[in-house]
Amino acid sequence: MAEALISGALSGGVLMPGDIIAADVDEDRLTFINRRYSVATTTDSLQAAQAAEYILLAVKPQQIDDVVAALSPALTPEKTVISIAAGVSVSRLQALAGPGIPIVRVMPNAPALVNRGISAAAVPPGLADEKKAFVEKFLRSAGEVISVDEGLIDAVTAVSGSGPAYFFLFVRELAAAGESAGLTHEMALALARQTFIGSAALLDRTGRGEDELIRGVASPGGTTEAALEVFAASDFAKIVAQAVCAALARAGELAGA
Repeated sequence: MAEALISGALSGGVLMPGDIIAADVDEDRLTFINRRYSVATTTDSLQAAQAAEYILLAVKPQQIDDVVAALSPALTPEKTVISIAAGVSVSRLQALAGPGIPIVRVMPNAPALVNRGISAAAVPPGLADEKKAFVEKFLRSAGEVISVDEGLIDAVTAVSGSGPAYFFLFVRELAAAGESAGLTHEMALALARQTFIGSAALLDRTGRGEDELIRGVASPGGTTEAALEVFAASDFAKIVAQAVCAALARAGELAGA
């Protein structure tokens, strides 16, 4: 995800390569990032934080305590921390970083890799307007941005953060069903993938609502209606709701870790 944001910021002209320092413990990863994006790299995260005005925390929740502890000597109220660590609350980060450090909590998602993501950002009260503008511009370079209260970030995680995996699962299973119906694997996968890609574009470009689009495909008494009746009988809506609730509960567990 950090690479997606770097790529978006550079391709969108929000930042230049000389504006970025990437820090990681994986030297092979740093070599790749340096060669691909021509940005400075270091294995010393404190060195990177000392040189930066904005610090992007793109680490696993289990690593956050050690990472922020290592950065703490460089953290001052003049710097702004942008965290995309799932399940890690601002209050927890504040306790680790120290008082007065501006912290923006963000939940991006995987389509940011192709600049079609959506990020939900919880911006702290009192953050300077120019800093708010930069954060939004930085995130928007990888897709859409919405502002939310921090209390809703876990819900965002369960819907859009985890949502791409739900989508990919549906594509896989639709292709598998097509293969069971007699299509070759290649044919079924091509049909399933392009159907979802095209349907997403249709939803995006026409401005029509989901129910209207469903009605446009499902003729009364037709094949689509027969399929939709199976979804309804299996309580598809309940399955989706339960999946989102499970993701939401896990986000809460991570927050308390």
